[in-house]
Order: sequence, then structure tokens, then C-alpha cells
Amino acid sequence: MTSLTFTIPGTPQPQQRPRFTRQGSFVRTYDPPKSKAAKKVVSDVATMAAFDAGLTEPMAGPVEVVVEFHMPIPKSSKARPDDYHIKKPDLDNLIKLVLDGISDSCAVWRDDSQVSEVAACKVYGVNPQTRVRITEVDV
Repeated sequence: MTSLTFTIPGTPQPQQRPRFTRQGSFVRTYDPPKSKAAKKVVSDVATMAAFDAGLTEPMAGPVEVVVEFHMPIPKSSKARPDDYHIKKPDLDNLIKLVLDGISDSCAVWRDDSQVSEVAACKVYGVNPQTRVRITEVDV
């Protein structure tokens, strides 16, 4: 069973809504620059983790993904580390950006459609970061 664990430093970023532009009679969609940059960071970290783990081929079967988002604690807050973060950004948008960023790396799995199970949480943390564990599921 193949498994991969890595940490993405910095404040977790959500996937933003796509942007649209018209070119003649065609409409083109694109990622906002902030989402594109955040996906690049995720892709780079995932690729390096796969390389360091000796993963020679992308995972081919179903995978399980566990993600922990550690959000910064505001200075005026009484929140403590590991308290649940119940403000924006939404958990589903955070997950979407991470899965898309990993898919962009092409080193971990072939496509995020292979993700068959996801567990995620959003908590306050002293060091803002995203922790990811990916496990290929035996079938």
C-alpha cells in the first residue's frame, strides 16, 4: 500500500470562483491569479514529496486523502490551537484547491477522480499550514 505525507507551509488558500473573459463570440474561463499561484505551491510540494518518497509512478488505483488545514489565530481572538475554525474560507473550497494542485503535479496520481475517500478538518494553528496524507487503497 503506497502512502505519501507532506506539509504545505503558509495560510491555506481556497479555490476561488473561475473568471470569464470574452474573445469575440467565445467565452474563456480561467483561474484567478491567487488560486493559480496557490495551486502551483501545492503542485511543487506534492511533486517534491513524491520524489523524496521514491514514488516512481503516479498512484493508479483509488486513493484516500486526509487533509488538516491549520488556520492562523487572529491576535484579537480567544481561540486556541486545535480549536475548530468556523469562519471563511469554506472547507470544501480549501479541499478543492489542494486536490486540483496535487493533480497538476502529475507525480502523485493520474487524476483527482481517483480520490474515493476524503477526511478533512479546519482548525486554528500556531503555524498556518496544510497537512496532507494520501494513501492508495487496496482493492
